[in-house]
Amino acid sequence: MDTKVSKPRVKGYSIWLIPKGQVQSNLNSIIQQISSHFSSSIFDPHLTLLGQIEDDHENILSAFQKLGRSCSPLTLQIESIAYEDVYFRSLYFKIGQSPQLLALNREARAIFKRKSEALFSPHISLLYSFALESEKQAVLDQLRIPHSLNIPIASMELMRTEGEVQDWELIERIEIQ
Repeated sequence: MDTKVSKPRVKGYSIWLIPKGQVQSNLNSIIQQISSHFSSSIFDPHLTLLGQIEDDHENILSAFQKLGRSCSPLTLQIESIAYEDVYFRSLYFKIGQSPQLLALNREARAIFKRKSEALFSPHISLLYSFALESEKQAVLDQLRIPHSLNIPIASMELMRTEGEVQDWELIERIEIQ
């Protein structure tokens, strides 16, 4: 269970890509099941395009809107299910690095003036936790989570991701047409 140390707190804003309709609903159900099992935070399914953005609120909002206007429809491809000993990547779908997704990440980094950035490792988290590897594997064995799935993206969200997960808040959503 989720018993290790205190939960990490994050700062700033994040840009999330949000799955469409039934796929979002299915992912939400998976996240709720796993989080309930581990007594961990429940969160909306998303891919973090860029995180820990810090600047004046109006500058961030303006840059987000500029990025949103340039975003065209895209579909993510799950490559595998993975887990790490990292709270926010405890258990996740590893997402393929399509040229369109990588270009969108580069554009976001350029708009937000993020020159030196850690390697972009696209994923959709299923669990935020410090659970043991054996516990995560046992849950995976029971759940029968699909390993290959196309995930169409419906929208891009600007989230204020200050503090703990329950404190995060949606600032603006842009539908991807």
